[in-house]
Amino acid sequence: MLDSVAGSGLAWVDLAVLGVVILSLGIGIARGLVRELLSLVSWVLAAWFAWLYGDDLAVLLQSWVKSKHLSLITGSMAVFFGSLLALSIGGSLINRLFHATGLTGMNRLMGAVFGLARALVVIVLILFAARFTLAPTQDWYNRSVLIPYLEPSVNWVMGQAADMFEDQSALRNAQPAAILKAVAPTKEQ
Repeated sequence: MLDSVAGSGLAWVDLAVLGVVILSLGIGIARGLVRELLSLVSWVLAAWFAWLYGDDLAVLLQSWVKSKHLSLITGSMAVFFGSLLALSIGGSLINRLFHATGLTGMNRLMGAVFGLARALVVIVLILFAARFTLAPTQDWYNRSVLIPYLEPSVNWVMGQAADMFEDQSALRNAQPAAILKAVAPTKEQ
């Protein structure tokens, strides 16, 4: 069936992995490193601005949107998309200035490297998420030619996630009484 594609020995999941790599590589080449980095920075800054200012806009929207939660979501989304639009326009102008320098070949080559790195990050994160499903017990997963090469990276992410959750758990367990007493004023004060 789909487990082995045309007798090539590749499982369908291997073709999906290769598809993600080729797609991301192609996008990286077409857009170039400068545009890719500006796009990434735009998304991160837009998310940060939404986190910082979404609630401020939500307060202004409460006269039109009666639900507090809906106004917060609407405000955050408006800040996010507005920031993303403004930053994308700025990024496009910077990209045009860069193209005027004539370094497009190097820009596209480095864009390909960025695209490859992005593909690997996406694939490793998908395989990390797959560890929490029944996928590792499935035939198609175990027949994969490419997944064993990615497993060391998935194991590293798994270790980092475990350390992060362990640190958060320790912090959460330490907080309740002692920290709140030290921070919050009492009635006697």
